[in-house]
Amino acid sequence: MTDDSYLFEQYLDGMMAEETLRKFLDRLATDKDFAARFELYKRLDDFVRRQQLRVFSVRKVSEESDGLEVNELQHLEKEIGKYYSHKKNTGELRTLREKLDQAYEHIRKDDTNRSKKSSWVGIAASIALLVSLSLLYFFQNHKSLTTEEIYNRYYSAYPAFAVVRGAELSLVNEHPWQAALKQYEAGNFRKAYTAFQMAEFSMKNKNLAKLYEGICLMELHEYGDAALQFRQILSSGNKLLYNQACWYLALCRLKQQRISEAVTLLKQIDPDGNTFYLRAKQLLDTLDD
Repeated sequence: MTDDSYLFEQYLDGMMAEETLRKFLDRLATDKDFAARFELYKRLDDFVRRQQLRVFSVRKVSEESDGLEVNELQHLEKEIGKYYSHKKNTGELRTLREKLDQAYEHIRKDDTNRSKKSSWVGIAASIALLVSLSLLYFFQNHKSLTTEEIYNRYYSAYPAFAVVRGAELSLVNEHPWQAALKQYEAGNFRKAYTAFQMAEFSMKNKNLAKLYEGICLMELHEYGDAALQFRQILSSGNKLLYNQACWYLALCRLKQQRISEAVTLLKQIDPDGNTFYLRAKQLLDTLDD
């Protein structure tokens, strides 16, 4: 059997040519072994991405349980080991092993970050609980959340990844991409926006740059221009960053008081998107209250 991990990466990156994509989808539909291996690969890749969001999140600390994350990864690792025990896809298995190591490393970093905060997390959690209960009582007995309050509750800037799916590796360590990320992480969103525009010219898939450009514009309160960036991602025909674009465009529409459009966009988020799908469900429930 051949190592198909390169094909899996291409598909998840949204970098397949039209003919290759057609053959890939046909093979998924007809080759059960190929489809099963891709499913394991995709699940592990999604786990790594979620861990990146937890470790490198710009504004919010994840509320997920450590134990649940570790158990999920260990269960997935057992599935991979069992499935590949009689397979000869040694190269593919090596790639999966590297991804597993990467996932465990992210968990370790996340645990380290939490331990550094342990001196105040307990106090903060107690205060947060009291505040949330007070707010719950207030809102239940006085008024519903405003769209501004909902926006502030759910918005957080997209993490600044040094290596991101769909970005050519040569761009990661070179100007202007690296310069744009530095400005972004520093909160200099006007300069970051300009740098991402410069980086966009040299990228094969421009959706990544457009996503960050849109976030910069949201941070600058230019929601109409931000929405344009996200709409371009959605209309590109490329599924790379589709869920992210739906999510942030929905938040822009929420900010613009265009609630029905926000709801429509949230419902378009792919269930396989996991993190963004779950957040979209929570936001939809909030809007229904």
